Amino acid sequence: MELWSLAFKNLLRNPRRSIVTGLAIAIGYTGLNVFNGYVHQVERTLAITSIYLNHAGHFSIIKKGWFEKGLSKPRLFSLDQQDQTELSDFFRPYENDFFLKTPIFTGIGLISNGCRSLPFYIKGLERIYRTETPKAPEFIKWAVLEFKRDPKETYISFNDDDFPLMVTYNLSQLLNKKVTYKNAASLPPSRIIDCQKESEKEYLSKDPSVQLLAKSFSGGFAATDANIVSHYTVGFSFLDDISIEGPLSLTQKLYDTQSISRLIFFLKNPNSINHWKSKILPLFEKRFPKLEMVFFDDPRISPFYTGSASFLDSLTFLFILIAGISITLTIINSLTISILERSKEIGTFRALGFTNNQLAWLFGREMILLTSLSLFFGALFSVMTAFLINASGLEYIPPGASGNIPLRVSLEPQFLFISFCSFALLVLIVSYFLTKKRISVNTSRLLADS
Repeated sequence: MELWSLAFKNLLRNPRRSIVTGLAIAIGYTGLNVFNGYVHQVERTLAITSIYLNHAGHFSIIKKGWFEKGLSKPRLFSLDQQDQTELSDFFRPYENDFFLKTPIFTGIGLISNGCRSLPFYIKGLERIYRTETPKAPEFIKWAVLEFKRDPKETYISFNDDDFPLMVTYNLSQLLNKKVTYKNAASLPPSRIIDCQKESEKEYLSKDPSVQLLAKSFSGGFAATDANIVSHYTVGFSFLDDISIEGPLSLTQKLYDTQSISRLIFFLKNPNSINHWKSKILPLFEKRFPKLEMVFFDDPRISPFYTGSASFLDSLTFLFILIAGISITLTIINSLTISILERSKEIGTFRALGFTNNQLAWLFGREMILLTSLSLFFGALFSVMTAFLINASGLEYIPPGASGNIPLRVSLEPQFLFISFCSFALLVLIVSYFLTKKRISVNTSRLLADS
């Protein structure tokens, strides 16, 4: 304890150097924590966007080969009613683990306003999906994609007889469909459209009805009318020109089938996903050799998330490396100057019987005290900085996104603790070996050094 007291007093002998060194460590530590907090926020936001907004779920069940040929040959790579029954039997013992289990049907085709036809990518979902997913605690905590143009209404407010359909803003602009379907009375009177006349554009913009054309499961072409009930944003700009969404019944009617593309599962405890990968997945593969359990972090179902997460991990590693090198150089510089100035003091300790190890640990204690105080204040600065950033209300548009998102920082207590211990250990090791090397000279030279 006396050596710790001596180490603390030694720090106060040159307060200016101690303060400058401590500030350098604290600022570096603050920058690292804030950057990691930003990366953590972005990673969680991207994950939630993929899981809930882009319908990846925590995991999905598909037929093997669906990603390669599911859209071109949906009949061969969809889950028929027998598959759905067998899957229900398999997952029945795990029902309490699920927040939600729901089917999804995806398909491609053409959407037309009567004058212009464009390709579409449709997702058909049960109405419960739109009502329950916003209630998920994970979604509430991390879904910060606060787009200015969220849908005021969705297809859950309409009956199947209304043929409700949600269309992205970009696609609605391309189709010149500016209004949404409220009730039959809002529809303009039906008449033949002369697409060559400019005056017909106003009529089209007030008509929420569209026509969908697709290849049915039986091999022929199928078409149906639909009414645009709302405009929405997918979240990714590369999907906003082609995406539409509607109730599962509408898509199954269009494709003339009762099959589904995937069965999506949302877990009550997202942290249990590793348990599912290690314990349940082998049982599933043994029971269903022709099916596949795909988790949300699979690049085939969440390419944007996996690519961005890998890049952010690399960037975080680089930032940690830079911070570690900066702190190490700061400690080396401070220790070298301190040892040179205190040569006679070191020589006196050596003359009194102190060993090189004991002296090295004395300097190590000084650096540990300084570093610990600096990291403590760095943690406080991190919390304050994160609070100010989150309260500022700043927004930005990340690459690939189709709307503004708030700039937020979410500090990880686990990262703060691990980085604190790691930097403290790094400083201890560096200071010990550097001091031991520097003071391993003859005692008489230390005492005579001016």
